[in-house]
Amino acid sequence: MTMTFQRETLQRETLDNDLLPCKRNPPFIFAHYPGKWELIEEDGPKGETVYHLLPRLKRMRLEPGSNGVKGETYETVRAGLMFAWLDAEGWVRIMPDTPVIYCDESGEEVEDRGYLRSDKGRHGKVFLDVWDRPLIFGSGRGARVDWTTKRDRKGFNLWRQMLVSTGIIRKPTESELNQIIRLQRRRHHRRARDTGGSPYREGLAQKERDRLDAMLAASDRMFKTTKRRKGKPGSRAAREDIDT
Repeated sequence: MTMTFQRETLQRETLDNDLLPCKRNPPFIFAHYPGKWELIEEDGPKGETVYHLLPRLKRMRLEPGSNGVKGETYETVRAGLMFAWLDAEGWVRIMPDTPVIYCDESGEEVEDRGYLRSDKGRHGKVFLDVWDRPLIFGSGRGARVDWTTKRDRKGFNLWRQMLVSTGIIRKPTESELNQIIRLQRRRHHRRARDTGGSPYREGLAQKERDRLDAMLAASDRMFKTTKRRKGKPGSRAAREDIDT
């Protein structure tokens, strides 16, 4: 498969403030490996904590000469071998033209198609996704890019929910979810036995307990199990819901 991107070359280094002060990078696709999920917590409409069980996504760089990707430049990338390897290993490829959801600068949800974008950098083209909100701090040759502060995490999480609801990524199996629960139970136990009477550490342990309860609630609902949950009935964790 051939993916073609327009290439722009700077004739000389410039300190133009409109150019991202970072290295150029290759285009990429997102991919998900079955069984790799994470629990995300967000503030609900009434200030309550809401949990979402979302698939982990990995950026697979389409860099010529790496992972079977062919091509001498980013201008023409032939990633057939890489895609064949991903398919053989069971990965789910989410191609760049997939429908997306993101939040614009006003916070409004926007539905579009295609997540891959590019911007001009001091050293060449910089590929990014629609949820990236790069901020430049510093000036001159000391300028740097902050990729985390303004990133559209809400929109990215909404998109991951959409990938599951539309069947692009299947929901976790009972076995996969049980493995995630086992890992979370270990995290909680580690926190709970190391509190040392510290209110701060006890708070961290309770947070891990809440996350465990949320996962157990998701398992009960998805697979109609009757597992007994530890903890006080009517606690915040027992009342809160989790989206899958």
